[in-house]
Amino acid sequence: MLKNDCFCVARITRKHGYKGDLKFMLERDLPPQIKTLESVFVERQGKLIPFFLEKFELDANGQGRLKLEGIDHENEAQSFIKAELYLPKDLYPESDEFLFEELIGFAFEDESSGITGTVEDAIEGKLQDLIEVSIGEKRCFVPFVDDFIMEIDFDAQRIVFALPEGLLDIQ
Repeated sequence: MLKNDCFCVARITRKHGYKGDLKFMLERDLPPQIKTLESVFVERQGKLIPFFLEKFELDANGQGRLKLEGIDHENEAQSFIKAELYLPKDLYPESDEFLFEELIGFAFEDESSGITGTVEDAIEGKLQDLIEVSIGEKRCFVPFVDDFIMEIDFDAQRIVFALPEGLLDIQ
């Protein structure tokens, strides 16, 4: 499975106990099918590896505990800390919303300055979301906030911003 065909749903935060259980923190709302999932993809060395779930428990705070099949000791579990869990995009709940990762590869335009570039990454933060944009040889981080976004055209794969003067010069 390719990363472009999936979305990140959680990040493993620590070990739990000595039998290979892991704690995780949700990165976004889970699809309703999560309770019946048999497997997830775990990012390992830049690749998505499928793992069957022996256990998947979720609490009300967006945290939970899971057990991956074949990971039976705390030493094995240690290497999974900070790994991200992915699900196929077709499991994402239908809505008017889009997956933030879908913006990667979109053309970027700042209508205030006329600067153009390409969206290289979409970073979901706890306080603020950012997109990483390449403008020639330079890379910049742009706050992904409604006040700056003028248009997102999915057909043309283009996103237009009206950024405050000098924001792209700061970086």
